[in-house]
Amino acid sequence: MDNMRPMPPAERAKKRLTAFKDLRQSIDYKTERLAMMEEKLGSIGSPQISDMPKAPSYGSNDRMIDAIARKMDLEQEIQQDIAKERAEYEAILLITKRMERPDERIVIQLRYLDGAKWREIAEALFQSRDDYVEKADNYLQQVFRKHGTALLSFAAAEETLKNRRVK
Repeated sequence: MDNMRPMPPAERAKKRLTAFKDLRQSIDYKTERLAMMEEKLGSIGSPQISDMPKAPSYGSNDRMIDAIARKMDLEQEIQQDIAKERAEYEAILLITKRMERPDERIVIQLRYLDGAKWREIAEALFQSRDDYVEKADNYLQQVFRKHGTALLSFAAAEETLKNRRVK
């Protein structure tokens, strides 16, 4: 019965934003994997030519063909993921532009669109304050609280956009 209750707006917003970050990370991992595949394909040696008789090896061509096919499949998968990532980036950016408070907007944009760490966000928001160095941990706590309210604002802006599309 617990699965039937609607997800709270902030939780829904965080789930969407986290899924976006995860997609970006997945693209990075797949790109790294592709580079390793390319390196491996480049290191497959060419056949040795000599006048010595040798038993034919049928498996090496099949392995090469399979490796090339896997590489092509991965390239296509990465391109599809990049297209999804671009579309979601634009959607998230549009939602954040509808958020009323600039400080909440920047927290979401820095954290999820730019991949900033929490301390980097605190620095971006509060470094101009005279007591920033002494109270950096307090400002970090403020960022966490602001993130919570920013998620609610994000969810509200997302809902507003949905309602405008429906009309």
